[in-house]
Amino acid sequence: MTQKPLQCDVLIVGGGPVGGVLAGLLTTLPLRVVVVDFLAPEKALDKNQDGRTTAVSWGSSLIMEKTGLWAQLLPHTTPIEEIRVSQALTSGFLHFNQEDADGHPMGFILDNWRLRQALYTMMEERENITLIAPASVKSLECDASQGQAELTNGQLIQFRLIVGADGRLSQIRESMGIKAYTARYDQTAIVTSVQHEQPHHCRAFEHFLPTGPLAFLPVKTHQSSVVWSLQNKWISAMESLSQEEFAQELERRFPYLGKIELISKRWHYPLVMTLPRRMTTERCVLMGDAAHAIHPIAGQGANLGFRDAEILSGLVQNSARLGLDIGEETLLKRYQRQRVRDIVSMTCMTDSLVRLFSRSSQSLAFVRGQGMSWMNAIAPLRRRLTRHAMGLGL
Repeated sequence: MTQKPLQCDVLIVGGGPVGGVLAGLLTTLPLRVVVVDFLAPEKALDKNQDGRTTAVSWGSSLIMEKTGLWAQLLPHTTPIEEIRVSQALTSGFLHFNQEDADGHPMGFILDNWRLRQALYTMMEERENITLIAPASVKSLECDASQGQAELTNGQLIQFRLIVGADGRLSQIRESMGIKAYTARYDQTAIVTSVQHEQPHHCRAFEHFLPTGPLAFLPVKTHQSSVVWSLQNKWISAMESLSQEEFAQELERRFPYLGKIELISKRWHYPLVMTLPRRMTTERCVLMGDAAHAIHPIAGQGANLGFRDAEILSGLVQNSARLGLDIGEETLLKRYQRQRVRDIVSMTCMTDSLVRLFSRSSQSLAFVRGQGMSWMNAIAPLRRRLTRHAMGLGL
């Protein structure tokens, strides 16, 4: 007996932060939304599966407010009230604070697992969202009137629009024949959580080392999330260190927080930039890391994805109110046109920063230090950079 297809308006492949936020934004209209994720909920919500945090910009917090989730997430966040950027062996630094941000926090640090937990709860509670997990798309067909996906569990889903929010190695991007440009940074991010002797005072630190940028992101008063984007030639040596020895390495390279103790295991994530040649094809759009995987040096990857979700949801809602086809080519092209400038500018900025600070020349280090001091002294430029980091444009 042939299985009856499940009908929906929007099929979102990828139940992570970006796909989940899009689902939440779309539920303000009577649209039927199906979210498919390859991870079983109990695994996706396991703290030991993902040690990363998300740096939610001020602009992204406003987007999350529209989903109705931000009020319950806010008590579990730590505000970023200052950002200090420095480099080893030079005295120059760059300092951003709330005065540059109109008194608002520049962003908030939130555990990935906690964000997923809130999104999964929302998807289970809202009547017009169906979550199917664990499952992935086995085959995909689209034509001028609709699309159909077959899942690995045998379920057929018919849709008007499919969204690939399934990460850097996007299966949807590959299935739809969208080619992507890839650049490997020869770096791996080591992520862990630490407790430190000195309070961070809601400061985020980005410290550039010859081995790669080291970031401390504030969590609790005496705790931070650490992201060390380490050159691959040093990874084996670091992997061989005990927890205590690795903490000593952090202390030696960044002594400003006093004695450091690791309070979680270490996770490793290879760093690769991926940028597809286009973001849309017939009845299909890409967003999040499927549309732009960038280096974590500025903590902006997730925020780019949240802005993707906001733009697409607005376009879909406008078309739905007018009774138009939400998968039509005009809407898809408008989405790509409205997102491409933000994506390309942020990708180029992060890529340039990585390459600039990866060079270990002493004279270049001096120039970088002087450059940071110069930018620090020019308040209007510093404020423009702050607004950009907050997701409020230039």
